[in-house]
Amino acid sequence: MKSFKGSPIAASKFQNNCQGIPNKYSNKVCKQALQGLMMGSSSEDLQERFGKKIMNCFTQNDLKNFLN
Repeated sequence: MKSFKGSPIAASKFQNNCQGIPNKYSNKVCKQALQGLMMGSSSEDLQERFGKKIMNCFTQNDLKNFLN
């Protein structure tokens, strides 16, 4: 998710190491998960809906502000 938030180093690493690998955690999916987090979904609900690695889409600030 850091590459979507404008971190050039993370974006470069992602582009160099992950191109061609199917990524089910796209920008759209991460945005949907963040919306669910903001609406009060628990981490267990989000992991059940999107998969266990969905929590990597969020920054520490997102988790601090929206995770109960």
